[in-house]
Amino acid sequence: MGPLSNSCAEPDYVGTKSTHLTALSDFNQPINGLRPYPTFGYIEYRSPTGNGSYNGLDLTLERRFQRDLTFRLGYTWSKSIDNVAEPLNTNSGNAQNGRTYTAWRGLSDFDIPQRVVVSYVYDLPFGKGKKMATSGPLMWLIGGFRTSGSYTYAAGRPFTVSSGQLEQRTGPVRRSHGGAEHYWSGGYTEQCGLLVLQLT
Repeated sequence: MGPLSNSCAEPDYVGTKSTHLTALSDFNQPINGLRPYPTFGYIEYRSPTGNGSYNGLDLTLERRFQRDLTFRLGYTWSKSIDNVAEPLNTNSGNAQNGRTYTAWRGLSDFDIPQRVVVSYVYDLPFGKGKKMATSGPLMWLIGGFRTSGSYTYAAGRPFTVSSGQLEQRTGPVRRSHGGAEHYWSGGYTEQCGLLVLQLT
C-alpha cells in the first residue's frame, strides 16, 4: 500500500460579496491643489459606501490514520478586492480621490493570494504492539509517545512603504509601466535626501 492509500482529496470554491463597508476619507482633501477648508488639516469622514469581493479555491488532501501516520495538506489560491482601507491598519494608503471610491479599488489590505498548510500526527514505533521496545523497561519509558507538527506558508500581503515626514508634498505620484499606470497616493516624503513613496 502506498503512502497515499486511504487518502481523499477535496476541492472547494469559496466566494463572498461585501457591501456597505465603512470607508474612511479626508473630507479636506485638496482639490486642484487647494484644500476646501484651508484653516483645517485632515478631516476624517466615514461613510458606508465601500464594497468588496473574495474568491478562493481550496484544495485539501488528507490521509486518514493508518500505519501510525495521518497528515493533512491544504492549499488556498484566492484574491480579495475592495475599495476601502482596513481600519487601524497603518499600511493602508489614502485614497487617490476620496470623493470617488471607484478609483481606490484594488487588492484588500489583508489579501493573501496563496497559502499552504501541512500538518501531521505520527505515533512513534515504540511500546506494546509497535515494532520496537515492545516489552520490558523501555516499553514503559518510551512507549506510547507521538509527535505532531504543522507548517504554514503564506504569500505576503500588500503594504505601504512609509517613513517619518520632514517635508510632505501632496498629490498623487504616477508612473507608467508596461502600458499600465501605477499610482502612489498620499504624495511623497523627502527625508535625508531619500524619496519614500507611499504605495497603494
